[in-house]
Amino acid sequence: MIFLIDEIESHLHPSWQQAIVPTILSVMEELLHRPANVQVITATHSPLIMSSVEPIFDKNTDTWYDIIFDIKDGKVILKNQDFENYGDVDSWLTSEAFDLDSTRALGIQQLLKDAADLAYKKDKTKNEIEDMTSQLVKVLNSQDPFLIRWNCFCAKEGVLK
Repeated sequence: MIFLIDEIESHLHPSWQQAIVPTILSVMEELLHRPANVQVITATHSPLIMSSVEPIFDKNTDTWYDIIFDIKDGKVILKNQDFENYGDVDSWLTSEAFDLDSTRALGIQQLLKDAADLAYKKDKTKNEIEDMTSQLVKVLNSQDPFLIRWNCFCAKEGVLK
């Protein structure tokens, strides 16, 4: 028996995305107690699905394939990937599976790049630092690691918020 499920995460709340694969596999275990061979094949674009299988992925029986479009050859390749535990969804998003540079919104990514560029700028002014601090405080949580490092930078530069 083969269960083929495309986009297993479709229309599911994030908490359900975390539970769907383990739940389906537990149902499959029940089926295995009967005389049947069961295989589950699923496709996903969800880092929540990927992180949810970390505790149950067995390298002896389970396989992860990635579908890759080779731009040079114009071909689609099915590549067997080594499954690694990344520990959290953000790490999955920035892994080879999803290839994102950052999990932040694009506008915030650019702002953080601009802030880093300003920090390395030789002739920065107090007003530039204060303006950047104001922009960062508007979009980042007060416990955000970048903002904490930025505040340390400001203290070092003698610019306190």
